[in-house]
Amino acid sequence: MSASSLSAQDSDRPTRPHPHHPPGGGLSGFTRRVESGYDPFGAAHSSTSISAGLGMAVARDLSGKDNNVICVIGDGAMSAGMAYEAMNNAGA
Repeated sequence: MSASSLSAQDSDRPTRPHPHHPPGGGLSGFTRRVESGYDPFGAAHSSTSISAGLGMAVARDLSGKDNNVICVIGDGAMSAGMAYEAMNNAGA
């Protein structure tokens, strides 16, 4: 049997839930489009809200709309360089 034909059930590795799914079910800690129609994009990092919002604002402007774009970010996520890079891009 080739390695490519093995499934998780055939291996000796335990099957585990996806790391972004909380144990016992519930909501993910990040936006997941399969969980909610209100999640506009999928993410696996807490510091993506500013850059995602910037992209949505640029798309809004290019399409001629005038809706508001609001970014929500927690104080812990502000410690990531990605948040500061996004603020730098937004101010450019």
